[in-house]
Amino acid sequence: GAIIVTTPQEVSIIDVKKEINFCKKVGINVIGVVENMSYLSMPLNEMRIQDLSDPSSGKDLNAKFQEFLRKESLEHCVACANVFPPTKGGAETMAKAMQVPFLGRIPLDTKIAIAAENGESILDSGVGAASNAFKKIVQDIAKTLGEEVALV
Repeated sequence: GAIIVTTPQEVSIIDVKKEINFCKKVGINVIGVVENMSYLSMPLNEMRIQDLSDPSSGKDLNAKFQEFLRKESLEHCVACANVFPPTKGGAETMAKAMQVPFLGRIPLDTKIAIAAENGESILDSGVGAASNAFKKIVQDIAKTLGEEVALV
């Protein structure tokens, strides 16, 4: 079977539709569609805050922001943003229209890059939006194939 991966942009969705039609035509089972780089997931304590009203002022807002996060116990929170907003509904809408399973969304997440650079799996990193997304997708694929997977 095939697992089809796309990004939210329409140009990618158009290519994926062709891939799905090809799979159907030649009898390859489409296990499902995954939307990669679906959104940016960034831990708040890793963000840099800039004051764009006066770039020459050199105003450092990072210290104030970090202090606020500590004071409010928000160090564990993440910010999410649609970096590549889908113009026509994205992968989930396309999957429904093409009658194939939608497996989930994988965020842009610095933890993926760090794990890859270290030769590690994001699944071993424990927690986070990307790790959780991958684990859910792997479990759904295993279930579809009649397998069981134990992920911590």
